[in-house]
Amino acid sequence: FYELTGATAVTLTDNSILVFAFDAPRGKIFYLNVDPEEAADNLSVDRFGAGFGSGPWLFGGISDISVDKWGNIAITEDLNNRVHLFQYNEGQISWVDNDDWDLGLDTPMGICIAEMNDPNTENDNLIFIGDSKNDRILAVNFDGEIVGEYSEENAPDALHYPCDIEWMADAAQNSEILYINDNGNQRTVKLQGPINNLAYEYSVINSSLSPTPSGLAIDANNHVYVTDAYCDALF
Repeated sequence: FYELTGATAVTLTDNSILVFAFDAPRGKIFYLNVDPEEAADNLSVDRFGAGFGSGPWLFGGISDISVDKWGNIAITEDLNNRVHLFQYNEGQISWVDNDDWDLGLDTPMGICIAEMNDPNTENDNLIFIGDSKNDRILAVNFDGEIVGEYSEENAPDALHYPCDIEWMADAAQNSEILYINDNGNQRTVKLQGPINNLAYEYSVINSSLSPTPSGLAIDANNHVYVTDAYCDALF
């Protein structure tokens, strides 16, 4: 039996829906591609991951997964302190060699790929990482270069063990928004700033959480949903 501990989904450029779910203890990731034009009984589930470990195709503590509409896949591993990259293309998963990335991560617990305001190539996107024990959010390009960081020490808006992250563009204000489950402070926070500026204004949107805000999602109407594992609740 598998223990599914997280999931994500995205609509690809061909309008099909790519769904992922992962089993962190066993180092396995399951995926399926849903074509809205096909009957549901034609669906098949595939998987990748060679088990627990630290090499290519191995996973040490999968903590989060994100995928963009071009099929770029980014995975955080809290035990290996790394980001693991893959690519989905026509039903197949390929490994992307990013072993030379040196981000100084310590227990990364959240990740999201942001489709920035110039979506012509996937390299214009950024990867946002919740670097939990370093109490910071990193913005990294697909070459592994740190292009932005949010971290405040000894201040009311300082993050403490940030985990799950979601990104969205606010076209009306030409800005971008990061929503973060700030677990150590038992709250969900919002960072908002001009597109590509990486200079954020901080605000708290939910400060009534128990010690374990565990999941975060945004729907098409920009509603934010937070799961609270301790209270078995959805906010």
